[in-house]
Amino acid sequence: MKVRIFIVDDEQMAIKYLKYLLESTDLEYEVAGQATNSVKALPEIIRLKPDIVFVDINMPVMDGLELSEQVLKKITTKIFLLTSYRDFDYVKKGIQIGITDYILKNELNEETLGKLLTKTVGDILVEKKKQHLILEHNVREFLLSNSMDIEDHVYEHRPMQRYALIEAVRRTGICMKHRNQGSIPKVDSYELQTLVYPDGIVCSAFTEMSSGELCGIFFIQGEVTDGQVLLKQAGEQIAEYLSECGFDGACLVSDTKYHFLELQNTYRELKGLAEYLYACTGKKVFRASEIREQNREKIMSDAWLEALNDKVEKQQSKEAWEVLQDFFENCRRNLNVWEYTECLQSVLRYLKSYIQKSHLRSAILDIPEWYPDTEAAETTLSECLGLIFEEAKQDEQSGCSLYVQQAIEYIRRNYSKNISVPDIAQAVKISEGHLRRLFKQELNMKVVDYLTEYRLECAKLLMKNGENSLSGIWERTGFTSAQYFSYVFKRKEGMLPKDYAKKIRNG
Repeated sequence: MKVRIFIVDDEQMAIKYLKYLLESTDLEYEVAGQATNSVKALPEIIRLKPDIVFVDINMPVMDGLELSEQVLKKITTKIFLLTSYRDFDYVKKGIQIGITDYILKNELNEETLGKLLTKTVGDILVEKKKQHLILEHNVREFLLSNSMDIEDHVYEHRPMQRYALIEAVRRTGICMKHRNQGSIPKVDSYELQTLVYPDGIVCSAFTEMSSGELCGIFFIQGEVTDGQVLLKQAGEQIAEYLSECGFDGACLVSDTKYHFLELQNTYRELKGLAEYLYACTGKKVFRASEIREQNREKIMSDAWLEALNDKVEKQQSKEAWEVLQDFFENCRRNLNVWEYTECLQSVLRYLKSYIQKSHLRSAILDIPEWYPDTEAAETTLSECLGLIFEEAKQDEQSGCSLYVQQAIEYIRRNYSKNISVPDIAQAVKISEGHLRRLFKQELNMKVVDYLTEYRLECAKLLMKNGENSLSGIWERTGFTSAQYFSYVFKRKEGMLPKDYAKKIRNG
């Protein structure tokens, strides 16, 4: 933490000596001001609001105690009285008015000053963080309501001053099912507030609005000609800090406002615009105008799904793929993240219903529940569509009898259960021996081998779709134990399941 210090002493050499001692400490500090006259020092201290003030007790016109009393009536700061002799009356009066401590000049050296300031800075940091919690609450209440109440230390009106918000939001990814996406990295909003921003703008407050969303209030000083440039630079600083915290997010910079109370409506607009950032890739800082000015149209998802179904029913794979890609592109361009996710879920529901109707492998849609971005989600659904066409084509070319087709359909629907050849024969209403002969004649393989190979293909598909738990895979694909699964898998693929999964992860 960098502290701001003000020094008041009627002897110039005493000020120089104290500054020399400060340089020898490990403290991060800035001498915000100095004065040899307490009358002139008073308004400067109140204006600059330093964290620490060193004041000589014995000064003409207004002594150190009087100056300290006047300062503490206006601002909160740590005041240390400097004196050349012990006088407990001074000490008693100092305690009464609220000074932090007093220091004997002849005992002041690098070591004592270093220890004193280390403890003081720690106390200041604790106090500031407590104050910041109150500030966060007030700012959050102000932005979320229509209340006109705001603390004075947040809203300081100055001539020609303008205002803006910077909202930082976490990229949530795309959820195909409702689930907890894991813990969100904790970001210290106080640290965001105290970053060193470009000259000309001041961050008066930064607060966590909700989980994964933070908002900062910025004052743009009157002499600044293009506040948006400085705000964009501030947004880049915020994005960099968030990245260091492991917070994958983006920053949205509001328009510049001339009235402080306009920030309430500004926040509501930013919150709505932030829902469109999911489709914006390649950078992390955006102006509100960039997102707002995009022309958006209403998407009729039912019409797109009807067009997709028409191409799928006609087995027009290329045309179906093009319809799906056009649908994705239109959704990204026109919908917010929640609407976009619902459209992707509607595609998934359609594919599921088609698979059930066509008696294809349900494992085709054993896909991850969450995706880091739109590209990953769209690629997975496109691959599922491709697998549907591939499997439907294989069925067409099989030329199997009705009994074998029914047996295959039963296997595809029940492979995850503990089924056997007698179960399959009973389901298609023929004898076990007849079923075995048909499989041998038409597919040149045993029924049990077809069942095992189908289970293996489903297991491999689960691995390709990101399933990492091998125990979950063998249980979900109907194998009776991990040992048997590993034995069959190695005999078929020439490697253990864990090695196969590792090979897929490594590309």
